[in-house]
Amino acid sequence: MEAQTSTVVFSPKTVPAAVSARIGFILLNSDEVGEGAFQLLMPADVAVYTTRTAYSHAGGGFTTPTSFTEIANTLPPSNRFDVLAYSCTSRPVALGIPTLLRELERACPDVKYTSLESR
Repeated sequence: MEAQTSTVVFSPKTVPAAVSARIGFILLNSDEVGEGAFQLLMPADVAVYTTRTAYSHAGGGFTTPTSFTEIANTLPPSNRFDVLAYSCTSRPVALGIPTLLRELERACPDVKYTSLESR
């Protein structure tokens, strides 16, 4: 067999993934089961991109050290997913669901958004 002595460059061919929906999913950094549970609920053709955020209960409230816009910026660009979802029970209670949903909308104005607690 002849030794390869130069670099061979192949023409790239990409095929988009066959998915029906893409979800940007925000979890708390201490949530050990939310991601797996959410994935189990999703059909096989739904892609889920997960990011995590720190949080604090200082002063009796519930806050994240960064805005939802900054958290969402750790996901793929918003034109790569259809829905921004946030999984947490404390933040919707602390902010109120209308305020939380406005913050999610502000974070990614071009996608749909939901909190798993905003039924």
